Amino acid sequence: MCQGKIFNQVEEVITPDNKSAGLRFGKQRHIVCPWHGYEFDLATGCHPGDPAMRLTPVPVAVRNGHIYVSVG
Repeated sequence: MCQGKIFNQVEEVITPDNKSAGLRFGKQRHIVCPWHGYEFDLATGCHPGDPAMRLTPVPVAVRNGHIYVSVG
């Protein structure tokens, strides 16, 4: 996420002989916890390697330009 915009994850393209062919934006949109390093798909809330591990959805609303998140 950058300046309120969500971007797809950046992936490195590897050639068959294991050399880098550069970077590209992938098709999936993931967020990564900076503390634990866990990664989750923004669309599903699931961990890409273990779909049973997922984020708990919470209600979010935008009112008068303010974002409200219900956590309790």
